[in-house]
Amino acid sequence: MLLAVIAAVLSGVAIGALLMWWGGRRETPEPVAARRLTPVAPELKHAKLNTRGNRPVDEVTRSEITRLLESGRKMEATRLLHASTDMSLLQAKARVEEWSEAVERRLIERAYADASNLDHAEVDSDLADDLRRLLAFRWGRWRALKLLRRRTTMRLVDAWDYLSSLRGTPV
Repeated sequence: MLLAVIAAVLSGVAIGALLMWWGGRRETPEPVAARRLTPVAPELKHAKLNTRGNRPVDEVTRSEITRLLESGRKMEATRLLHASTDMSLLQAKARVEEWSEAVERRLIERAYADASNLDHAEVDSDLADDLRRLLAFRWGRWRALKLLRRRTTMRLVDAWDYLSSLRGTPV
């Protein structure tokens, strides 16, 4: 009787381990055909990926990795690269780290390009007069900068340049 109970427990554990192993396996994810692909950064388009068998990474996988990195999902990008190539997990992680730096640089450049097109129409004549009055004091430039940043959506660099143009002296 004791032997039958031990055999049943061991077979249950073995079946459970087999099911967990089988459920953990994943196939290579298929790209979604209807999704609009994110353009791949130029520095990533010509990136050299040394894979076993010289199988290059296709354009769909590259754009999917770029999309995942732009949304901050490095681990999923690493899994995708590992699954779609013959790279080891460590190699895929190193490549994704390089890609993420390039993607972050591109996102920062795009953000600065978007923010540099701001005009200063949000500064009315009353605010400009207040800023000129503050600029006359000893620490007025910092106070004026603080006031300008609170009342507008200017970046710090743009606000500093605007105050320099109001003051009439270059920085």
